[in-house]
Amino acid sequence: MAALLGGPADSASAPFAVVSGTVIDGMTGKPIEGATVKVDHFQARDCFMCPHMVNGPANIVTGADGKFSFDIPRPLGPLLARYQLQASKPGYPVGAFGVRRPVGDAAPIDLMEGERLDGLDVPLFRRALVQGTVTDGH
Repeated sequence: MAALLGGPADSASAPFAVVSGTVIDGMTGKPIEGATVKVDHFQARDCFMCPHMVNGPANIVTGADGKFSFDIPRPLGPLLARYQLQASKPGYPVGAFGVRRPVGDAAPIDLMEGERLDGLDVPLFRRALVQGTVTDGH
């Protein structure tokens, strides 16, 4: 399954880069079905004032295998661009590529023209729930 950021591409043009992977449960490592994955553009390296070069994020909903794949369109600026992968699903806080525990920062993904990154895991960690009865001891 593939999504194109920024709208349909000319059939003759190839994507700038491709990223793919799996949304997994951060504790069990099992794939998560029905997670929404999006790729956001950070900014071109060494271009902190550059506008976003992608026409907004595209979303993919994972199937039973938890897999996703994005074709990244050619940026308007330098041929090295920085992106971030995030995933969400009800019952889980938002997760991101590079996060290795329930609280942590996402790792940026630097892409060069023609690059293909496969096997990127995006972990989601379940919210904790504590249940019980409080008594006063009497």
